[in-house]
Amino acid sequence: MDVRLLSSPRLHSLSCVALIEERDTVKVSEFPALAQILKHSKNLRKLSLGAIQLNFPRPKYVDIYKDLPSQGLGPMNLDLKEDDEFPPLEELEIHSAIYEMSSTHSRMWRKCMNWSRLQRLNLPVGCPRTLFDVLTGSLPNLKYLCFGFGTQLASRSSRGWTCSDINVIKRFLESLNSLEELEIVNRDYISPEPLLPTFAKLGDTLRVLNLYGFPWKAAALKELLPRYKKLETLSIDMPLEFIRQDQNESSKIRWVC
Repeated sequence: MDVRLLSSPRLHSLSCVALIEERDTVKVSEFPALAQILKHSKNLRKLSLGAIQLNFPRPKYVDIYKDLPSQGLGPMNLDLKEDDEFPPLEELEIHSAIYEMSSTHSRMWRKCMNWSRLQRLNLPVGCPRTLFDVLTGSLPNLKYLCFGFGTQLASRSSRGWTCSDINVIKRFLESLNSLEELEIVNRDYISPEPLLPTFAKLGDTLRVLNLYGFPWKAAALKELLPRYKKLETLSIDMPLEFIRQDQNESSKIRWVC
């Protein structure tokens, strides 16, 4: 990373893939250095984080980041501390399951940042249980949300990217009063029935609904669709005969097949 460039007070948007080296119990990554930089980036509003495992030995790290109070050791995340103040993001994306969204980190990030300004939250790699739990009721301006869930992500559980409690997901979704776009990837292809009341409660604001991997039944969908007052785009797994019937009835929904 270019420390001088990232330290610019004019930094507004950043997409970053951190290098990591993970061997046995020793972890070296650029995340500690990145955390030191970003917590002083007062104008940062858009952040996209990823990670890639490469040969990045500690001596090389120490040489590159010698001007920062960091040795590159610690968890594979921004590892915020009690007195840190993270800039109030408007957009956040984490697109690597290497990033450790542990319970401790989730709670600390909730404490160190003003989340009320966040408008987009993109977490395609999983469903972070603790983060969703602590952010419930704290995202009044969130317009876009993307996440995925399923037992196929079990290998990511140690990094905090899974949620086996559907009630945590329901409470979180139902607290998003300004949500306009929702995208969920259901890797287990489980029934949408447990989430139907929650989907219905989002009907006043949603414009775009993308639900991948849910085996819908025509009866459930017909009951749900009238709840949506502003829906423009719906992407789901659905028999074509239902879509043809809906189009014949002059529906205002644009189907994506």
